[in-house]
Amino acid sequence: MTFSTAALATMRRVIDHWARDLRRAGHGRPDDERAEIRAIVNRVVSLEATFERNVDEWSDAIEMTRDDLVGLPESYVVGLSAGAAPGTFRVSLEYPDYYPFMESSPRRDLREALARKMATRAVEANRPLLEEVLALRRRQAAILGYPSWAH
Repeated sequence: MTFSTAALATMRRVIDHWARDLRRAGHGRPDDERAEIRAIVNRVVSLEATFERNVDEWSDAIEMTRDDLVGLPESYVVGLSAGAAPGTFRVSLEYPDYYPFMESSPRRDLREALARKMATRAVEANRPLLEEVLALRRRQAAILGYPSWAH
């Protein structure tokens, strides 16, 4: 069986990537370092899941008056939940509220406020998780002999 030069180059690249990935997983390192890398990877996976759950479960909204909703279809306005203050409507970060509002509202200031809430949802809960992930990745890079995670 013979292979073309391109096929051989592709196979070589796949093997090089496998070897790189095995090195990055700690293979070829002392047992204690491999165990620490495994623990770091498991902890990062756990933190990532918690981070995503925090974002998914985050609930926030902006309360608006009827005048703030001018220009939006009546069917949209009728579907909104009532706000805490009498005569207000709650525009949440959930799909049925957020995207139609962002696409159709003529009020740039309200779109910006809602977009800011969407972009910063769960930031208080997730900041410590992100800081821990960054510290763990720095440690993993150091164990593997890289100057940083990016390397």
